[in-house]
Amino acid sequence: MNLLNKIKSLFIKRIKVIKEVPVEKRVEIIKEVEKPVEVVKAVVIEKPIEVIREIEVENRAFELVDNQELLVKDKIIQLVNTSNRLDIATGYFYHHGYNLFANSVEALVKRSRTGPTNVPVRMVVGNLGLEDEIDKTTAKLVWRFIQDKDNGIAIKTVKNRRLHTKLYLGHNDKETFILFGSSNISYAGLMENIELNTIETVPYDSKRATLFREWFENLWQIADEIDAELLQKIIEAASEAEEVLTLDDYTLRALLLSIRFLRETSKENLFYYQYEDAISVLERYNLGPKYTGVMLAHEVGLGKTIISAKVIKTLIEKVAAKKVLIATPASLCEQWQGELEDEKFGLSFEILDGQRLRNADRNLFQELDHIIVSIDFLKTQIDNYNIADIDWDLLVIDESHYLRNKDSQRFKEIKKLFYSAYFKMLLTATPIQNKDLDIFAQLSLIDESIKTLTERGVEDLDFETLRERNIIRRLRSDIKEFERIIPQRVVHPSNYIPLNESLRELYQKFKQFITQNCAYYPLIQELVSGFGYIVPFIQFVYLQQLCSSMEAFIASVRRLKDTIGELIDSGSVGINIQKYQQDFDGTDEAFNEFLEQYGEEQLERRGSKLYLKVKLSIEFPEVFFESVSEQEEISREGTAVSPILASQPDGEIAGGRFSGLRGRHLNDKFSQTQLQAKSSTCCVLKENPGFDCVVGNPPYVRQEELGKDKEFLSIYETYSGTADLYVYFMERAHYLLRQSGWFGMICSNKFMRSNYGKPLRTYLETKAQLNQIIDFGELPVFQDAAAMPAIIITQKGKIERQEFLFVQVKRLDFDSLTEEVRRVSERLGQEALTGENWTLASFAETQILAKMRIVGIPLGEYCQGKIQYGIKTGLNDAFIIDRVTHDKLISEDPKSAEIIKPLIVGDNVRKYHINFQERYLIWTYIGVAINQYPAILNYLKQHQDRMEKRWDRGNHWWELRACSYYEDFEKPKIVWGAFAIEPHTHQVKRFFPIPLP
Repeated sequence: MNLLNKIKSLFIKRIKVIKEVPVEKRVEIIKEVEKPVEVVKAVVIEKPIEVIREIEVENRAFELVDNQELLVKDKIIQLVNTSNRLDIATGYFYHHGYNLFANSVEALVKRSRTGPTNVPVRMVVGNLGLEDEIDKTTAKLVWRFIQDKDNGIAIKTVKNRRLHTKLYLGHNDKETFILFGSSNISYAGLMENIELNTIETVPYDSKRATLFREWFENLWQIADEIDAELLQKIIEAASEAEEVLTLDDYTLRALLLSIRFLRETSKENLFYYQYEDAISVLERYNLGPKYTGVMLAHEVGLGKTIISAKVIKTLIEKVAAKKVLIATPASLCEQWQGELEDEKFGLSFEILDGQRLRNADRNLFQELDHIIVSIDFLKTQIDNYNIADIDWDLLVIDESHYLRNKDSQRFKEIKKLFYSAYFKMLLTATPIQNKDLDIFAQLSLIDESIKTLTERGVEDLDFETLRERNIIRRLRSDIKEFERIIPQRVVHPSNYIPLNESLRELYQKFKQFITQNCAYYPLIQELVSGFGYIVPFIQFVYLQQLCSSMEAFIASVRRLKDTIGELIDSGSVGINIQKYQQDFDGTDEAFNEFLEQYGEEQLERRGSKLYLKVKLSIEFPEVFFESVSEQEEISREGTAVSPILASQPDGEIAGGRFSGLRGRHLNDKFSQTQLQAKSSTCCVLKENPGFDCVVGNPPYVRQEELGKDKEFLSIYETYSGTADLYVYFMERAHYLLRQSGWFGMICSNKFMRSNYGKPLRTYLETKAQLNQIIDFGELPVFQDAAAMPAIIITQKGKIERQEFLFVQVKRLDFDSLTEEVRRVSERLGQEALTGENWTLASFAETQILAKMRIVGIPLGEYCQGKIQYGIKTGLNDAFIIDRVTHDKLISEDPKSAEIIKPLIVGDNVRKYHINFQERYLIWTYIGVAINQYPAILNYLKQHQDRMEKRWDRGNHWWELRACSYYEDFEKPKIVWGAFAIEPHTHQVKRFFPIPLP
């Protein structure tokens, strides 16, 4: 950014260059005030003083807005937010443009409207007066303006001449804000096109403001009202438009649309505090040049990466940051890239490493704008690629405690980046690891006042001021404390009162009517595709109202009738409704008949105000409820609730993330399909409800196949972003058990060793008594699936110390599993469950492992953390070939051998040798010159469609995903399968491993 632009950003005023000569290096801004103008001088402070540049700043704020550095949309919002009256003249007016600032307009109307005759917003729109220029959805919006007389918005058009003006005038008591130029009210004009507009602020009574106001007043007087002929055209166009439904209606429409709303808004589903903390970071950045650095020091698990991604996205969208560099440990590079590319944020970042840069014929740090790089790469290569000489708009250092030692080479090299970066962000969950000076070394990178700090100087610091100025810190306990502010729903064990005969008849009739006769049923099925649990929920809503309040039930049925009528009349709800038209015939009559026969009669017969609370139960009431006598039932007092709600853990979703419809579904998805009316027997919640035992074989569904449903699963204690589906079955099964109930499932054994299994391991350690673990390892228990199963048997209940049988099954040719367990089982204790992973081994083996830990060096430490995954292709069918294909490709083009590598998977690794199966990898790394390998390119084209659909591909469809350690595959290495009955490890040199078990 040159000097002129820096001064412009400081003053945000019109700058008129009187004299411009070259300047170099650092400058000091010296401001001298002279009337009637302010003069700013920029002086070179390095000797000799060579030049002086004088810049005149006029008394009014003035900017150019072209959708490049500044978005027209943002400036219009700013204009509207500081005004109490708004006048607009635009040649073209489209709903997608108006919606960009509609909320600000509505807020202006609310704060400025003083009476029915007061109209704070006036618009003259050109295209309404043009033949065939009325956009259908826009017409619907205009028709809403005309219909709603109290909306504070008046609209006119120009019929006989073409209106080509683009003017936005905002007024308050002191100032007038003028934006005019080339931007119509359209999405392209306010966001996408390269436009040319000016925006300025002038005193309200100035000549310039008066001229613009008079011009608009004259236009308003000569503009045409919306007459009957034009109104008819608008109505016709609006009626043809696809109906845009909202969540405003408290009816079936709201229920239906909530599904669509969840779909459309789930892209960025953050916790409340993550939004708050992202805003806190941005607010600090907005304080000025002294506050461009911040440390985000949240406790582990609170989403520092998510918060940072939100900040990054906002700065990029607001054109406050173009060049962004993220430095993180090498093992986290791909995780960062995936998080940013996720649909929540939709940001594309490139991972740069040594190989990628060596293969490029240019400096990619200068060419690319959004980059992820490892901290250790920067430590050695920062000067080789002139990274510190680039003006970075935003620098993010993840795990900044790596920089706690200010005397280390890593600190000294990375420190260079902080001179060229404007916004800086440090992320760490452990800012202090060894001593207080750890954190001050990190803060010295973002706070000028402590750059020369010594240990002795720490004692003289104002810690509170330093923390407030530099650190945003949140603990898990903070989240819990915040949640206490929000009233929690408390569910008490309740008494259930039976429905009387007439209400029971109405209950059954409506249940039958809503499932068999109601014409909106197929409509729901299509609208909620993928959310089928909504159908029984809708039944539940109306039936619960019936049991709670007859008035509410009848009112809801009437609203339901009216809503369906509106859906039929509109002819469109965003899907092809025509195929349901025949089913809809007679719907109105069906409702009338139902209401006449049952509803109105019940209202008359009801008489007293007996509020029959809830008479819904689940399929196994004897498990959760017990009968009480009619006398007890009548004498008890209290609020009755649905057993479905009463059987929830707390009636709330952990962390407050989900609520309402989705939260209730997540608490007990399957129970909603089991709603049914029971007999008149009353029941209360048992003291120890639940099943005596739960057994099963949960589906083998990998986490990659869970799709969007994965986010729903975060309510579980055992949730991990990479956990397979069986994990949640195991937790849910334990929840359904009574205390001391028994659990038994055969499922994957991967949770016992994997990172994603840690929450489940903790859950089982603390909430159940482990009884038996029978591990089949990689034995083919299921012939059609590589499931690696284990049988887990537990008893529900919190225990002080674990003691259980562990069996490592090494063969399947036994006569009796019971006898095999008795023969080879080992009794293990609590010590087997300590540490990061369970150590399921005999006492003798455990003693050997403990001795090795004492006298030896862990492999991870010996390798300095360089333990890597094998290559992940995203489409093995395309990239992995057999010997025949290998020979064919090389015979067609011998150069193909350069990027065809021998491949092994976990099962190929044997005890002392590699069982090579003649499989090969087509190694099309990012940046590969694919045209130099025509045989391989032709071969890959047969898979092109599927390769393009990979979410984790490189820059081109033929490329593998980004990987920061490709060069390691060419080096000698030790490989092992991630899961096996016993260790299979081997040293190899020429093979490329791929992460299959």
